[in-house]
Amino acid sequence: TCALPICAGNDRVSMDVLKRNSPEEGPVVHETVTEVYEVLSGGGTLLTGGTLLDGKPMVDDKGKPSNPESIGPSLRGTKTSGGQSKHITVGDVVLIPPGTPHNFTQLDGQITYLVVRYNPGWFAKN
Repeated sequence: TCALPICAGNDRVSMDVLKRNSPEEGPVVHETVTEVYEVLSGGGTLLTGGTLLDGKPMVDDKGKPSNPESIGPSLRGTKTSGGQSKHITVGDVVLIPPGTPHNFTQLDGQITYLVVRYNPGWFAKN
């Protein structure tokens, strides 16, 4: 049987509503997970694409993933070279394919957004 997260064969689909009051510490790249953001309130500038610089695995001091399992293996960097900045606001939907660096660089106060994550083959591996 499967509850939330949702089963789609061996794929895992999860949904979260996130609230942020400040931009992240740096850009991230999810190796296998596709994310879709839908802005529910607020807005900000989202940087996507380019090349992640100084990327390091998101793991704890024991080498285990420090990020939620719903985002799969991921890297966090210090900054991105290149990429595209776009201001997003209520109702905007953004697709972030696997391997794409992304982070908010500026927020208009608090932003609330729905994140749908598609993690192919997750159930086959776990």
